[in-house]
Amino acid sequence: MKYFVFARPHAWFAAICLLFGAEANADVLVLKNGDRITGDVKRIWDAEVTIEPEYSDEFKVDLDAISHIESTREFEIEFYDGRSIDAQLGGESAAGEQVFTSESGSVTASLADMLELNEPEDAFKWDTNVEVAATMSLDYNYETDPEDAALSEDIAFLLGIAAEF
Repeated sequence: MKYFVFARPHAWFAAICLLFGAEANADVLVLKNGDRITGDVKRIWDAEVTIEPEYSDEFKVDLDAISHIESTREFEIEFYDGRSIDAQLGGESAAGEQVFTSESGSVTASLADMLELNEPEDAFKWDTNVEVAATMSLDYNYETDPEDAALSEDIAFLLGIAAEF
């Protein structure tokens, strides 16, 4: 019986994790000709899908060329009939339609029924503005009588801080 021993098993483990881990959170466009494009789906608008793969800048693919989309991320999706849902793109149904999975369940529809798909906006907008201002004035008053030449000092210091979150 022959045994196969891996040289540097930690290097193999790291390579496998990188290979499979990179695609775990990536979106996949499955084209009608069987090709697969892996990357981040940015939006669907005007019957085109904008995707940004790791190996290139973002580009557009005609919606008619796509069989279905697979993604575990949640998107804001609007349909031509006026419906709007926040859902994941769960792949292809047995009937050949796109599966949309939301908190309320799964819905199937043709990709051509989608008017728009966008990445969800952040729930919070972080906008911070801090202003610091300082004013210092010194006022030396000498009395006019030389025998009584006492120095009178008036010092004012004002510091203001305003913060807006």
